[in-house]
Amino acid sequence: MYHLKTSLLLVFCLVISNILWGQQQDSLHKVISSKTLLPITAKTDTLGNRSLKAAADTIAQDAQRPVLNNLQLKQKPKHTPQEATLRSIIFPGLGQAYNHEYWKVPLAVAAVGVPVYLFISNNKEYKKARFAYSAVFNSLPLSQGGENDDSQISKMDPKFKTYYDYESGQANGKQNFLTSVQAYRNQFRQYRDYALLAVLLGWGLNVADATVFGHLRDFDVGPDLSMRINPTYFQYVRAPGIAFSFTLK
Repeated sequence: MYHLKTSLLLVFCLVISNILWGQQQDSLHKVISSKTLLPITAKTDTLGNRSLKAAADTIAQDAQRPVLNNLQLKQKPKHTPQEATLRSIIFPGLGQAYNHEYWKVPLAVAAVGVPVYLFISNNKEYKKARFAYSAVFNSLPLSQGGENDDSQISKMDPKFKTYYDYESGQANGKQNFLTSVQAYRNQFRQYRDYALLAVLLGWGLNVADATVFGHLRDFDVGPDLSMRINPTYFQYVRAPGIAFSFTLK
């Protein structure tokens, strides 16, 4: 009987202890889940998302850097009057084109090109007359200062050769030819020199125009200027006049 009571008491104690241990484990699991595990998991997810977002932003910035560098390289250089001057010195009209005044380009080219053409043309005519004069002068006898050599006469320009053939049949024909050709030669030498002066003048005007308008390209020509002149009517004296208005920016 004693042993039976002892056994029943032992079984009852084991059952009670199992029930209490189970309840303690459930309470501990609830506490851990509600206060520890869930916040740690959420914090870990947040930090992971932030890390992924930061990495994505870094990759995007690295991908955009070459594009930005290319855009910066493609930016137009700043307009400078010195560049306009240099270009107009190199060739007429380049400075005007650099200033975006394209309608002035043919004017600048003509201002230099026409005198250059006249210089070349007059210089050729001057050389022909000079050669003709020298050829006929060398054909004169030694007593008249020549070399008595008429081998160069056939090499003259046909225009001068025809005139020489006509004058050679006249009295003092060679002297008359030399006088006429000398005046012709001196005239075209003068034309050549004038043409060269016109080339230098036209080129200088081309450079000056490119330089001046290169400086004025960024000049404020809008309506909001610092000083404006307007017609007005003075009520006190009953007379028209001119009013000066100043704008302080």
